[in-house]
Amino acid sequence: MPNDFFQVGGTLSENAPSYIERPADRALLTALEKGDLCLVLAPRQTGKSSLMVHTRRRLKVHGVQAGIVDFQALGNQQDADQWFGDVLYQVERSLPLETDSTAWWEAHQRLGPTQRFSKYLEDVVLAACSGQVVLFFDEIDSVLGLPFSDDFFTTLRALYNARSTNPTLQRLTFALFGVTTASSFIQDRSRTPFNIGKEIALTDFDRTATEPFTKVLGPESDALVDRIFYWTNGQPLLVQKLAAEAAAWPEEERTAERIDEAVQHDYLDRKIEQDTHLKFIQDYLLDTTIPVRKTLKTYQQVLTGQQVPVDEKSPIQNRLRLAGIVRAENKRLAPRNRIYARIFDRKWVQEHTPRYTYKLVVYSTSSVMILLIIALGYAVVQQKQNEALRRTVTDMFYEKKQQDLTIAQLLLELDESENDSLRERLAQIQTARDESARRYDGLVEELGIYRRLTEEEQHIYDIARIFNESQVDMPASFVAEVKRYIRETWLTHRGRSTFQTSIRRAQDNNYIEFIVRTFQDHGLPPQFIYLALQESNFDIEATGWFVHPMFGRAKGMWQFIPETARRYGLFVPELNQNAAVVVPEDERHDFEKSTVAIAEYFQEIYVTMTQASGLLAMASYNWGEHRVFRQLNQLSGLENIDVADTPETLRARTYWNFLTQFEEQMPDQTKEYVLKIFAAAVIGEDPRRYGFDFDNPLKPYLEASQGKAE
Repeated sequence: MPNDFFQVGGTLSENAPSYIERPADRALLTALEKGDLCLVLAPRQTGKSSLMVHTRRRLKVHGVQAGIVDFQALGNQQDADQWFGDVLYQVERSLPLETDSTAWWEAHQRLGPTQRFSKYLEDVVLAACSGQVVLFFDEIDSVLGLPFSDDFFTTLRALYNARSTNPTLQRLTFALFGVTTASSFIQDRSRTPFNIGKEIALTDFDRTATEPFTKVLGPESDALVDRIFYWTNGQPLLVQKLAAEAAAWPEEERTAERIDEAVQHDYLDRKIEQDTHLKFIQDYLLDTTIPVRKTLKTYQQVLTGQQVPVDEKSPIQNRLRLAGIVRAENKRLAPRNRIYARIFDRKWVQEHTPRYTYKLVVYSTSSVMILLIIALGYAVVQQKQNEALRRTVTDMFYEKKQQDLTIAQLLLELDESENDSLRERLAQIQTARDESARRYDGLVEELGIYRRLTEEEQHIYDIARIFNESQVDMPASFVAEVKRYIRETWLTHRGRSTFQTSIRRAQDNNYIEFIVRTFQDHGLPPQFIYLALQESNFDIEATGWFVHPMFGRAKGMWQFIPETARRYGLFVPELNQNAAVVVPEDERHDFEKSTVAIAEYFQEIYVTMTQASGLLAMASYNWGEHRVFRQLNQLSGLENIDVADTPETLRARTYWNFLTQFEEQMPDQTKEYVLKIFAAAVIGEDPRRYGFDFDNPLKPYLEASQGKAE
């Protein structure tokens, strides 16, 4: 057996005997021959560079010229002119070209770096090369920290898109390799994302494709190779390392038991810091520029066998996958292999999960100054990135809100007229809305607004989003008020008793499922259910204590006044309509009919007036929709804009904006009304956290409806 058969780490040469082909080999070759721009984005030491080298060799056999640029070799060059020139030098050397890229670069100084880069590829590379040309860009993540990284990726996108109008560029394509995601390529959210490219999935080794290993390790090595895969699950570096170690043993010692001993000695008994591969995984997971706590929390769920559905747009899941510590299995996340799971175990997670505690540390004055200077520089860069991301998060929120409004509008139209085309459009919008919600959640997570929140504050932000108010724009004063109302309204002796008794009444009478389903059928947040808690404690026979001289007495679970009840189809007898008694004929006391009526009421004002703002809808019900409507038409800058002109009004018609402009006009009773319902919804997310003896009363029905939708 040649001593160099196995190679532990590094890029395998074109003719390396231990190279194992995977589905990615065929997929990448096929895509590049078709001219697709390809993305091979995977964890470190999984064979990306080896795949690149072997694909380059096969392309040459097929008559395709291919060059390689290693971005890591360029270092941390901060000058765009120098950096792009160095890239072209690597292109020139690797193709190879009989040109002088340095002289050409200097001769075209009148053009900016990106224009020169594009011109060189078209005028020099494609002119010198006949047929198709592929440029492999390796270690693409090394570009991300450069001040001109966005310019580089937008240039690649422009070259690719220009192929539709420039036939010459159709001969040129690119393959990008690295430890990152395509969404990270362009940081400036005001630019179009890097939305091109075919992603090539780089899976681990398949046990059935390891015939070269079996031949070298001996005819009786099946059990040995099985044991290697038992521990590694095909992770390329670990497979090569254990196989190389086994090949050095006498043939009679190549046993499964000896593999177990090697794993124990080489990995399980060693400190993470002693192995560069394991240290990379640890450093990547504990990078303080990411939400470490949430990342480790998700990983712990995977470790403990909880069902974590794969979400390719989740920044947290992407981090775990790129660390190489998890894999997708049957659309769920699973530990990558037994070695990683034993090293990065639950104890490791507990030890490294941030506790958000602060320690008193004494530094010398000079050290403090140095740290402050470094921190200030970092803060400036971070602030710019956060501002751009915050704008993107806000844009995405209102895109999602527009879709919520459209769904409610379509449902309202379907109530009036059954129409198959409307139903098809509704299904399309709902699918798009779900996708927007996933993207929005990922961006919120990336922005990190939850990072330093308490669990209670996280629930407050979640409820704001459910009621279609922007978490990013929510005033800190509102958060403080909600927390106060939780304590002073619902957690007093009387408030706690009311909350407990009311929820039990709703559960015992099977009210909750019908209310949740009815609100969902009308395109409304199911958490509107807590309005019934505030109005009547879920008592269908409730009668209001006050008879308004103009509007009469409110009755029923939803406390309809006579005029509004009739407007939404409820029968209210003239006789005794305002008496403090329950009249059987009064349909305000009919649970199902009155619940449908309240859903129709909210649906109408949700669609036509409050622009999908749940909190404005609540305020309307307490203060009167006509009063709120008049105030909405007086919002600064929107006095002459039609309420139905959604794009121009959506951002302005928010509860936060309304409260800021009309706080003095809005009665304290209305402000308290909204806060009490909002606070009740927060408690409802996790009642046991507040000392109640039941779980989220809505959860079983929300999960059931979600499962049905899926």
